[in-house]
Order: sequence, then C-alpha cells, then structure tokens
Amino acid sequence: MSKNDLVDRLVVEEFEVFADDALGYTADRDRAVESLVNNGVADDEAYRAWVEFERRYLTTGDGGLTLSAHALDRASALGKQVAVDEDVRAEIYEALREADGRMSEDGLRGRVDASDAEFEQSLWTLRRRGVVETRTDAYGDDRSVVLTEPSR
Repeated sequence: MSKNDLVDRLVVEEFEVFADDALGYTADRDRAVESLVNNGVADDEAYRAWVEFERRYLTTGDGGLTLSAHALDRASALGKQVAVDEDVRAEIYEALREADGRMSEDGLRGRVDASDAEFEQSLWTLRRRGVVETRTDAYGDDRSVVLTEPSR
C-alpha cells in the first residue's frame, strides 16, 4: 500500500473520530498509528504515514492538534459525509448577534435548525476561523459560545 493510500486511510479514520465529537476532537498519533499497525501495516510505515498526515492535514489549535479545513475537504472527496453547512454557520452567527454575542451551547443548538452533526461541525469551522470561541464553565459542564467581535 502506498504512503498516499495510508494517509487517506488516516484522513478517513481521524474524520470518523472527529465526526463523533467535533468540538472535543484532538488528533492522537498513538491511536492512529496503532490502528494502522492492527490492520497489518509495519510500524515504521505507519509512523511515516502519520508524519505525512500531520504535515498535510493537521493544525495546532484549541489545546492540541486538530484537523484542518483541508482535511475535511479531503474526507469529503474520499466519500465521508461532511456536515459543514454555510446556512447553518450563518444561523449560528445571527443567533449569537441577536444574543449580544454570547449564548450557552445548548441554547444556541435550540435556536439553530440543524442536525447535531451539522451544528457541531459548522460551529467547529466558525471556531477554527476565529469567528467564535467556546468556553467551558469552570464549575460545571456548561459550555458557552461567544462571538470574538460582538456587535455593539
């Protein structure tokens, strides 16, 4: 199997992990390399594929390595159902503007007409582009979404 084929396998596998929890996703080299090795790829070949995958499809941010927008484009090209939607992103942005730039994630989710995957992946792209930040309450599990430049 070529290195590009292995890198594409990593794109698909990491996208599936991402799709399960877009807002909490962090790339994990050990998990990914182990997955390749468990599927018959030699250790050194799996590691080289990871290095190439990291170089091409990961970016640093949000507390660790995460997928880049290019990785989502590649996952889509490889047949994965990417749920990022421009209309959903616009709804998220407008709901936050109407709420003076801040809203609980649950409240925002209730205001936006989208599936969970569309909501989370669209919110993730807004966060990656620096349009919004997500903040977790230090005393609970509540998370808020804040526009980075709220209109006044």
